[in-house]
Amino acid sequence: MNTSAERYRILGSIEVRTGESWVDVPPAKWRALLAVLLINANHIVPVDELEHQLWPQCPPPAARKLVQHYVSRVRRLIGDPRGHALRTRPRGYELTVGRGELDADRFMELSATGHRALVAGEHVAAARHFLEALSCWRGGAALANVGGVPAVEIERFRLNEHRLTTVETWLRAELAGGTPEAVIAELQALVAAHPLRERMRELLMIALYLAGRRCDALAACRDLRAILREEHGLDPDDSVCRLEQKILRGEPVDLMVRGRLPSPPVPAARPQ
Repeated sequence: MNTSAERYRILGSIEVRTGESWVDVPPAKWRALLAVLLINANHIVPVDELEHQLWPQCPPPAARKLVQHYVSRVRRLIGDPRGHALRTRPRGYELTVGRGELDADRFMELSATGHRALVAGEHVAAARHFLEALSCWRGGAALANVGGVPAVEIERFRLNEHRLTTVETWLRAELAGGTPEAVIAELQALVAAHPLRERMRELLMIALYLAGRRCDALAACRDLRAILREEHGLDPDDSVCRLEQKILRGEPVDLMVRGRLPSPPVPAARPQ
């Protein structure tokens, strides 16, 4: 997903836009520094915190000078040699990121728009917004080429979870729009990749049931029960069990699955 305003990408490998091209950030420490500044955009990151993030175990004696050097290099990389965007502050550094400059912000905004449309019953529009949001992602995990940075690990988990939730809500919008057959294969692949994710399994059960495949829907629930008991000694949660009973009785099912839609993703604050 490209927009003219985008300047930074973190939904995949971290990349920076220079002119009309996107470039990688080759040195690992430069990537780590830029990643920490981006996930704290428009906020001051103290130098001590940058040192901790870049060297979690034991910062070298020259850590402060190295941070200064990396900042200088990153400024050149992002076309900001005078430090107008990446500013030196009394306690640390602050990277200014405007609206639309970070792909993760656009993903969150589009997901929230899709959520509002789904709540309003506009299923086709909701599915379109969710797909547009998901198109912001490039391949696998967020910040995929940044490793060993505690704050990045937390942000990667948060963004990846929002991605999965958006996928689930997109599929729910498709089901609400009356196309269960069209999403069964997608749901089967997702359940195989995330076998313990109960919300995904519920959606597969609903899609199979609405497509007239009641036995397959019940089999999907049995598979979940077997996996949970074998690996964790647990049973499926109440919503799965209630859905199973409705399918057994041939009753209508609720496309909201858990009685309500999941909360929409909240874009990160970008104070100006």
